[in-house]
Amino acid sequence: MLVPEPKYIALNRRFHEFTANEIAAPDQIASRSEEYGFHGSLKWEQVLERKRVVMLASAGSGKSEEMRQQTRRLITEGKQAFYVRLEDLAKEPIEDLLLPADQKQFLAWKRRSSTTAWFFLDSVDELKLSQNTLETALRCLHRSIQQYLDRAHVVVSSRPTDWRFASDEATLLKWLPIPIRMVEKAEPTGEELFMEVISREKHSEIKATFDGGGDSAQTLCTVWVRRQPDVISRNTHINQ
Repeated sequence: MLVPEPKYIALNRRFHEFTANEIAAPDQIASRSEEYGFHGSLKWEQVLERKRVVMLASAGSGKSEEMRQQTRRLITEGKQAFYVRLEDLAKEPIEDLLLPADQKQFLAWKRRSSTTAWFFLDSVDELKLSQNTLETALRCLHRSIQQYLDRAHVVVSSRPTDWRFASDEATLLKWLPIPIRMVEKAEPTGEELFMEVISREKHSEIKATFDGGGDSAQTLCTVWVRRQPDVISRNTHINQ
């Protein structure tokens, strides 16, 4: 079980969500990193509403500690949350990486049909340094939660220089896709059955609908977190 670190300082992070145009020009992202940070509008609570999130941050920005602390916060609130390093996940299934108490929570989450869990996967750059691939790590997680993807929120961290917007995003959505919600259709009335025959429409008991459009929780969110000033990171206490 993750234990809170006494020296952690809550920095009230803000995130910038990349637009389609920005993602289409990834070479410009590094040069505009400070601009993204200062104009960030999303808070952690809003980011965690999304089903799939890619969190980009430069070296030394504290993204790993942020993910660990968000895991602790969600657990404290009675929610299911799990932090794992992608480098480890590429070698072992998530069940073997969790401590006994977290393993119990993971299995309990699988048994509950309506409970949501958050998975913090850290970090793509260290994974690639270890000569492992994102595909290997995500495929391993897919095996463990493939039946429960509709109840899983996933946050992946990376340095911007190590995230390949096209290929890595495709890999993420290949193994941890944003699920299609299956909506049960009500039994038709007699009049509806009659109209069905007249119009020769075909009905099915289950109708699949993609939760897209206006529901931003169902889209892949790529965000930037800026590096905090060094004077903040070196302090162990700040008067609020």
